[in-house]
Amino acid sequence: MKIDSGVAARQAYAAYQSKGVVKRDGGAAASDDGAAPVGKADHASISPDARLKARALDAAHAAPPARAERVADLRAQVQAGTFKVDDDSLARSLARHIDVRA
Repeated sequence: MKIDSGVAARQAYAAYQSKGVVKRDGGAAASDDGAAPVGKADHASISPDARLKARALDAAHAAPPARAERVADLRAQVQAGTFKVDDDSLARSLARHIDVRA
């Protein structure tokens, strides 16, 4: 991002000064009661996808550690092309976690 320190920056700074957000000495203006400067508050939002990823990460951290022997066995099966998926078991597991009525 390029920051233009020319006219636009001076105009923006002047606008903040006129609203009392910034004092003439460059510091933040305070109200008479010592509260924070008057102006728009910062705002952040988290997307639904980010919330889902955070929940998945929390679940992964809460799960018991994987058995290294089982993981190595599955990895070898996948690499050898002999790994078989149990379709019925997979379907039952998916049905528990999604709304199949939709």
